[in-house]
Amino acid sequence: MYTDPCTIALSFMTTYTVHCPTLNETEICYSQDQAVDVAYSMHSESDVYVWVEDYLGHTVIEYGEVPDSDVINHQTIPCA
Repeated sequence: MYTDPCTIALSFMTTYTVHCPTLNETEICYSQDQAVDVAYSMHSESDVYVWVEDYLGHTVIEYGEVPDSDVINHQTIPCA
């Protein structure tokens, strides 16, 4: 089956990653609406900090309070 390269590029550019380090969960979504729903569900179930990044790695949505230590680029960095 042939998939147009433009379709592949567009689907990559519309991905959002939902991060919840406290629950050790990460989920990839293919629309911002889906990412918002997933992030809100994670936050409301456990009342912990959750954030969503776009395909460039920019944080676009956050729920909850940032904990004393936060995961940044897959490293735990304590806040001063």
